[in-house]
Parts: sequence; C-alpha cells; structure tokens
Amino acid sequence: MSFLYKFKTKQIFFSVIILEALAIFLILNYIFTSLSNQTKNQALENLQTISLKVSEQVDSELKKVQYSTKIIADAYMRNYEQIKENSKTPVDEWKNKMIENTHTRSFIYDGLNNPETKHMSHELQSFVDKKTLFNKNVVYRLETAEKLKELFHGIYRNYKYSYIYISTYNNVLHIYPTVNLKYEKHAAAPTTQHWYEAADFKNKTYGWEEPYSDLSGVGQMVTVSYPFYDRTEKLQGVVSHDITIQQILEKFMKNIELYDNSTTIVISQKGKAISTNNQKYNDEIELKNKDSYRGLLYYLNNKDLEELKKNNTEYINSQNSWLNNLSSQAIHNLKDKPYYSFEFTKENDNENRIHQVSAVRIPTTNWIIINTVPNKQILGQLNESSLQTQIAIAVLLSVLYLIIGLVYYIRFFVPIEEITDITNKIAKGELNHKIKTNYAGEIGNLFMNYSKMIKNLLLAKELSQKYNSKLEDEIKIRTAQIEEKNKQLLELSTRDNLTKLYNRNKLDEVLISEVNRANRYNKPFGIVFIDIDYFKKVNDTYGHQVGDDILKEFAKIIHDNLRKTDILGRWGGEEFMIICCETDLEGILILAEKIRKEIAIYDFGIKEQKTASLGITTYKKDETINELIKRADTALYMAKNKGRNTIEFL
Repeated sequence: MSFLYKFKTKQIFFSVIILEALAIFLILNYIFTSLSNQTKNQALENLQTISLKVSEQVDSELKKVQYSTKIIADAYMRNYEQIKENSKTPVDEWKNKMIENTHTRSFIYDGLNNPETKHMSHELQSFVDKKTLFNKNVVYRLETAEKLKELFHGIYRNYKYSYIYISTYNNVLHIYPTVNLKYEKHAAAPTTQHWYEAADFKNKTYGWEEPYSDLSGVGQMVTVSYPFYDRTEKLQGVVSHDITIQQILEKFMKNIELYDNSTTIVISQKGKAISTNNQKYNDEIELKNKDSYRGLLYYLNNKDLEELKKNNTEYINSQNSWLNNLSSQAIHNLKDKPYYSFEFTKENDNENRIHQVSAVRIPTTNWIIINTVPNKQILGQLNESSLQTQIAIAVLLSVLYLIIGLVYYIRFFVPIEEITDITNKIAKGELNHKIKTNYAGEIGNLFMNYSKMIKNLLLAKELSQKYNSKLEDEIKIRTAQIEEKNKQLLELSTRDNLTKLYNRNKLDEVLISEVNRANRYNKPFGIVFIDIDYFKKVNDTYGHQVGDDILKEFAKIIHDNLRKTDILGRWGGEEFMIICCETDLEGILILAEKIRKEIAIYDFGIKEQKTASLGITTYKKDETINELIKRADTALYMAKNKGRNTIEFL
C-alpha cells in the first residue's frame, strides 16, 4: 500500500468518499441498465415478431395476386383450345367490328364497342397490333377473351385499383378495365413492354417488376407476370396483374406500430422507396416520382446511390438523410437473411438519437420492411424513474458526506493546510516563519519539529549561497572556452587550410542550394573554373614553399575582384571555383575577363609571369550538378588547349 504515500491526505479522504458514492451509483446504474437492456431486448423481440407477422401477411396477399395470374392463364388456355376446335366465325366479320386506331385495332366487350368509352370503365378491352396478321388465331383469342369477362371482373373487384393484362406472343392484348384510346400506342407490340418482359421465362413461373409510379397519379404500383404455354410447351403469352402497393400495405402497416413515434418504411431489394407509415415521407415519394414512370427516389446513402447511378444517373435519394442511412444499413446487414435486428444512430437528433430497428424480408418480392423505434419511446417511464431515484440518492449522499467532511476539515485538514503552506514557502526560499504552538498531540509535535527544521535550513542557505557563487563563475569561464572551440571547428570544416578560402565541401553545399533556388525561382547562375597556367613548373623550379605562396597570392587576387554575391573556393590543387549567384552569362564573362587581366599583370616575385585559364558555364534547368561541373571543366580544358591565358564558355 506504499503507493498511497504519493497522495495528499485530503485527496485520499475525498477520493474514498467519492469512490463510495460512485460505487453506489454504479450499482444503481447497473440495475437500471439491466432493466433497460431487458426492456429493449423485449421490445426488439416484439418488434421483430410483429414485423415477421406483417411480412407473412403481405407475402400472403402478394401470393394471392400472383396466383390470380395463373388462374387467368389456365382459364384462358382451356377456353382457347375449345374455341380453336369449335369456332366458325369468319375472320372478316371480326376484323370489320374492330375500331381502327393509328397503331392498333381495338374492341370493347360492352355490347356497343363504343370508342368513346370512359377510361377505366369496368369492361374488357382487346387490342391487335396493326403489324400482326389478322387471321384465325387472332379471332380465337378475341373470342376467348370474351369468355373471361366475368373472371376478369371478379378478380378486379378484390382490389381498389388494378389492371389485368393478357399479352399473347402474336401481339394481341386483352386488358381490364378499359383504357382511353388516346393511349392505344402503348398497347401496340405488348411483347416488347415491361410487363411482358417481367415474367420468369427461364423457370416458367412468376416474375415481379421493380415498383414504379403510375403517371396518372394513382401512386406506387407493382406488376406480377406469369408466362403460359400450350400442351406442346410453346409459349402462348403472359398474364400480368398491376396493383397499387398502398392497397396491399395499408391494411397491414398499422399492425406494426407497437409504439408511438415509430417509423416503418418499405423498400425494394435495391433500396427503392415504396411506402412508409408517415404521410410526410409518402408525399416526398409521390413528389419525386411524379414525372418518372420507373420512379427515381431511393432510400440509400450517397455511397450506395453513386454505385446504383452507374445504371441510371437520374436516381436520387431522400432529403431525409436519416432514412437513407437507415435503409443502406438495413440492406447491408440483412444481405441474404430473412430478418435482422440492430441498433441505429440517428444523426442530428439528440432527443431521439438511438433507435432499435427490425428489418424483415418479404419472400415473394424480396421487398424489405424496416421498422424503427426510438429508445426513448421504448424505455419511457423506466428512464424517468431511474433519473429521479439517482437524483434523490445523490442529494442524500451529498448532505451526509458534507457533514462528515466539515468535521474532518476543521479538526484535521486546517492544520495540515497551514503546515503545507509553510512548506511551500520554505520551498520558495522563505524561511522567516512563526510556527503556531496551540495544537496538541501529533499535530503539535509536527509544528515543533518544523520550527527546528527552519533554523537548520537558514544555516544551510548561507553556506549554499557562497558555494553557488563560486560555481557560477567557473561555469561562465568554461562555457566561453567551449564556444570559442566550436567556432574554430566550424571554420576548419569549411575552409581550405592554405588559402583560407572555402573548401570543396562548402562549394558542394553552395552548389546544391543554388541549383534548388534556380529550379524553384528561375534565378540564373553559373560557375567559373580558374587554373594557374604551368603551375607545376613553379613547384619544380622554386620549390613547394614558393608554390604555396603563389597559391595564396592567386587566391587573394581573385577574392579582391569578386562581387559581394560571388562565392569563391579552392576546388583542388591550383584549381579554383567561383559560383556566380543570380548572374547571367554576360555578367560572368565580364567578371572572368577582369580576373584574367589582374592575374596577367600581377608580379608574383618570380622570373616568369604567371597567367590563368578560365572555363565558364551557366546552369541549365533540371540538370545535375555533375553535368554542370563537367561542362565547366571541359570549357577550362578548351582554354588550356587554345594556348592558356584565355577564357572559354561552354
């Protein structure tokens, strides 16, 4: 337990009090959290159960619609086979009865065949594409349709709004109820229409279309199509049944609303918005889809929508971003599973932020029913009760611990604070203090010992000040010596020992800097190589000491004729380099000629007059330093080869 000595007594005391209070809070919180979790789990289980029940009911209703197409198909083929064997009606008789339209011939089975029949009258209507040969087969199909009037009417009565089609392989279309003849163009070539292509020809069974919007304002619709065949398994056509989605869902959607403020949405397997239990959201679906037959509104987040827009760039998602995120999350979580429950975070809604979600798939169409309820709605009174209880306990604990704290503070912490204050002042060097003597017991002994300690500290302070003064003087001397040595080392690392000019290392550093500056700011610069002509003869004739003296004088002549911006250094042996910063060729040539002349007239104190050869080049953008140096070196050798004491540029 030695670690406790690292803390102040007051810290330990109040920490214990806080820990005790915290422990009580944690226990209570655990109890209420457990109750909350049980409540949420039970609510989610109930939500999932009712969602599955509604899914089964909707699926059952869809299967009834689905089965209606098979009933019609079977009845159609039975009557067709009978009429095919017994019909004696001449082709022309039927042809003459047909109403001639732009793209089709039509007939209404109302006894009048009135072309002015109202749109959606409860009558059967047939269309024959004008491109179709009007023969016996067409007659058989027209007469077969007449036999099925009551069947069509009976199935239609079960739904508030629907269309029933029979589209034959030879482009004869039977439809119930009637459509206005101004739409007859859409009845031509029914085998190319979306309702025909929706059938599952591969498996010879039902096929469902993606939901679409009825442009006449009825709302969201869906089509189931069933292909039918003759005895030889030859395709004869497709029976299609259009129904409004709302009339299927509305009778079941209310059953799923277990809680107030819950939201239920129905989407296709790709995320297309189909319906909700919220009129505001349904209004958005209707508004966004009103001008598009296929419907454009999807409940998908932006990432998923962009993937879908590869097929159609007109697709959009909802202005209610939380529905987009909810739907995308449900689709990803559900995958191929029949149902899935999860917790969803609704952004920008602090009041109803966390939701419990149940997602259930409708098997027949693969639509998804998503039901979401805010946690606040589920927990309700439980959270309110939990908060009230915790507040009451907090108040009681606060009063109790306040009384305990006051007793300990007066008897124990006040003297400790006084002794702590004295200790802090001692730490700052303040040693003139009067210690109270009115405390008894251990506190009194502590104050007495502090008084003795202060006397000893005053004596030690005097001795320490004398020693520190002497030590500071010694440190100043040593620091000055080190700084001087560092300056000397820096000078030695960048200077040539003989000429005191920059050495090759320093020249390399400057070249790198100038190349970077030239590339970044397009600043011109160039270099000059200077070599003493016939310098070897000086060493051979007069010795190396004279040669060294000439090198130093040579370096001084060059240095004295430089500009402030030029950098001079000894490249090696009797060869020197000038880096001409921010200087073009003309400026470099003037400088080089000036130096060449000064060297040529200078008296070096030996019999022979000394001269120099100079090679010049300028930097070309993005070339390497080696390429620059090689070109200047080549220019120098050109000067040597032309008789020396001359300047060459390359």
